[in-house]
Parts: sequence; C-alpha cells; structure tokens
Amino acid sequence: MAIYLNACSVTGQPMTSTGDNTGSCIEGPEDECAATCKDPCQDCTADPCSGYKGAQCLKNGSPGETGDKGLPYAACLTFCTLQMSSNPWSYMTYDKEQQECICYDDPTFTCSIQVVKFGMTIDEANACHDA
Repeated sequence: MAIYLNACSVTGQPMTSTGDNTGSCIEGPEDECAATCKDPCQDCTADPCSGYKGAQCLKNGSPGETGDKGLPYAACLTFCTLQMSSNPWSYMTYDKEQQECICYDDPTFTCSIQVVKFGMTIDEANACHDA
C-alpha cells in the first residue's frame, strides 16, 4: 500500500481534526507536523481507517491560497495551517512533481480507486468509505 501511494503525484489531507484552527493538527504522511501547531499532531495510525486511502481523486471546490513553488510538504502543511486563522482553509493538496501547495476551504474529494491495507475486510473498507 505504501509503495503504491508513494507513487502518487498529488497528496492531500485535512490540516486539523475540526477543519478550523481550534482543532488538533493532523500529521502528514511522513509524520510531518505544521510548525504552527501548539500541541503534538494527532497520530492517525491508531485510527481504524488508517489502512484505507483513496487514489486517483478529483478535488472538489476552487483552489484558495497557493504557496510558492518549491516548498517541501512540511512547509506546505505549515503554510496552509497558518492561513487558517484568516481564511476558511481546511484542506491542502501537495503536488510532489511541481512542488506546488494549495489550500482549500472545501475538504471534499471524489476518488475512483480505493486502496486498502492487506487484511482489511470489505465491511471495514466500506465503513471507512462512508465515513
């Protein structure tokens, strides 16, 4: 699963657990935590849906703030999280090839492929998909 997902060009994630700057920060795919977070980032590995991911996704909504090209993922996460206090951003995407960071106010997306960790049942995958 990790090898497949590492081949994806664009990665996205919510920045906080609540979608605003009052929630717990959520760590990135390589355990990155936005530098603006006061508390440790929420570790999602204990979440029963951590073995479920979407691939070949289309991001809904219009792009909001775009960071300077060349930012690493952790800087993108910090950039978008920092902008939450003055903007409605709740979700970010990062294009690895272009090194482009975009903050969004709409956290929704539609994926055409479901990727699951070995051993996850169809009922568990469906529960994560519907969440």
